[in-house]
Amino acid sequence: MEKEKIFKALRAMCNKLIQDGHEVYVIYLQGSQNYGLDVSTEEYQSDIDAKAFVYPSLEDLYRGKKISKTYETEYGQIEVKDLRCLPELLVKMNSTYLELLYTPYYICDDIKDPFRQWRDQLVEERKQLLFQTLHGTLGQKKDNLCNERPGAEAALKKFGGYDPKELHHELRLLFMMQMLQLGFSYEKVLFLPESMRESLINIKVHGVGSLETAVSLSKTYKADADIILNEVWPKGTDPIFKNDALNAIEEKVHEIVINHLSPHPCSCPCDCSEE
Repeated sequence: MEKEKIFKALRAMCNKLIQDGHEVYVIYLQGSQNYGLDVSTEEYQSDIDAKAFVYPSLEDLYRGKKISKTYETEYGQIEVKDLRCLPELLVKMNSTYLELLYTPYYICDDIKDPFRQWRDQLVEERKQLLFQTLHGTLGQKKDNLCNERPGAEAALKKFGGYDPKELHHELRLLFMMQMLQLGFSYEKVLFLPESMRESLINIKVHGVGSLETAVSLSKTYKADADIILNEVWPKGTDPIFKNDALNAIEEKVHEIVINHLSPHPCSCPCDCSEE
């Protein structure tokens, strides 16, 4: 998908949030375009989804309120979170949020996203937790494969009882686990080799044939993921991780919020700022 189209969508989404009263710090592209798995054909059209982090207000701070809201737009969904939520969303290394620190598509109030300077350190310090969340998400996709839920009705009907989009997610997550285990960087893992991406797109758009084949493949992907997780994080052992990068991100969030809410020096002719 063209860069111009993606940034146009992000700007439109940002404007929508501003019109709704939010002060946006950063809005990130989230989803298939970040992996090179977006499709734009008559048969299939990928949405443009985003995650936005907004400044809290003084009222939010006083009430201890942190916004969490989802908007539907003509491009796709925007998930809106209080900027203070970012560190806690990264604690368990949820790949849905980790990928935001790697996407080239974002609009930030500070022009350059300050959090990505710690992204590789974060991955190295909390890699076992990343394997666990990839494994957990793969399991969720397996459970969704034949599950009747909002938005899946058309795919279940077309493919005889399963949603190939969920199956392609399973395989993508398994590929990611395999490449991480081999020592590839998360940036390489996120944007998989072209041959892998072609296989995933083919499954996403065309499926794998019968329901029985899909279910069998799904079980195989999950079993392979179980083996990898047990190798990198053996059952009964505690995870080994550090908090240095996470703490740095939390301190940066604190600095950004405090600077935003602090009163600015008066610039009026009376020089009252010097009193």
